[in-house]
Amino acid sequence: MSRGKRWLTTRELAEELGLSPTTVRRLLEEGRIKGVRLGHWWRIPREELDRILRDGLQEELREGLATPGELEAGKEGGANG
Repeated sequence: MSRGKRWLTTRELAEELGLSPTTVRRLLEEGRIKGVRLGHWWRIPREELDRILRDGLQEELREGLATPGELEAGKEGGANG
């Protein structure tokens, strides 16, 4: 992914965090990750990924919500974001 990209899809964020796109959408819907809903699609500001990584929240998000099946699906590419 290009570092200059301003907005991320759920799939791109999932790949960066090692989660499934389904888990990322759930986190967005619960307000644990900030994003903008455009119809059926979510877009996440690049700054949100930077915040998650900077604050060390990646493992917390991974351990707090994702099941082992979702983690594995995230590694394999999962569903469309």
